[in-house]
Amino acid sequence: MELNENISHEVMNAPALNLIIVAGLVVFVFFALFVFTKKGILAVRGKNIRVGMSEGGTRELIRKQFDYATNIIREFVLMMDIDAGDEKTAEIASEKVLDEIMRWIVLNNIEDSPMYINDKQIAVWNIIQDEVRSDYFKSREFRDKCDDKVSEVIKNLVGKKRYYEGRGL
Repeated sequence: MELNENISHEVMNAPALNLIIVAGLVVFVFFALFVFTKKGILAVRGKNIRVGMSEGGTRELIRKQFDYATNIIREFVLMMDIDAGDEKTAEIASEKVLDEIMRWIVLNNIEDSPMYINDKQIAVWNIIQDEVRSDYFKSREFRDKCDDKVSEVIKNLVGKKRYYEGRGL
């Protein structure tokens, strides 16, 4: 009984309580730093140590994602069965879709979850429908091709992000 009273007296002692609080805060700060570096929010650079992505690595990642998105959207437009009168409309729609994808890249919150992909497929479909009038662009066949392409683009952008984060640029 006396041992328990001594322990509770020591724990409630101000210096011991302060030590516990400080230790808890230190653990919390290190945990927060770890999480931020793993998410790529924070890059820690030392003489021979680098954790997280550097600013140059982030710029390179964004540049690679931009190049990929631009090429894949242009390729998609070239492969479409477009009537002669719809070429300009398809080009305008593709530029707006590309602008939307660039926004995703810059916001840096792209993920490959089914819900995220579905949301982005709907967003791209709505952009296209706002621009085009041709029956071809309103067909179920085109919708399926469009959804497949959006899913492919998102998965590749996420793959590039994971690759560059893994390299720790």
